[in-house]
Amino acid sequence: MSTTDTVLLYIITICLTILTLFAIAIVVASLKLILTVQKLVEHAGDTIENIETAMKEYRDAKSRRMVFKLVRNIFNMYKKSKRSK
Repeated sequence: MSTTDTVLLYIITICLTILTLFAIAIVVASLKLILTVQKLVEHAGDTIENIETAMKEYRDAKSRRMVFKLVRNIFNMYKKSKRSK
């Protein structure tokens, strides 16, 4: 091998080493990003479940409130009819 061939071989080796290091850094950054997104999606799923539970409880409470108002109105109507007599 001549000197020129050896220098070119070293240059190619260095370039390939740098590209390999960049590729490894990109893979590591991608894995970190994927893990972060996965945690975010899990948190969003928990939040959605909590909102659904709260809405269900609100609907149940609203129904209970409506029943209570109905009973109260019936009771008030009964009291008014008693006073009228």
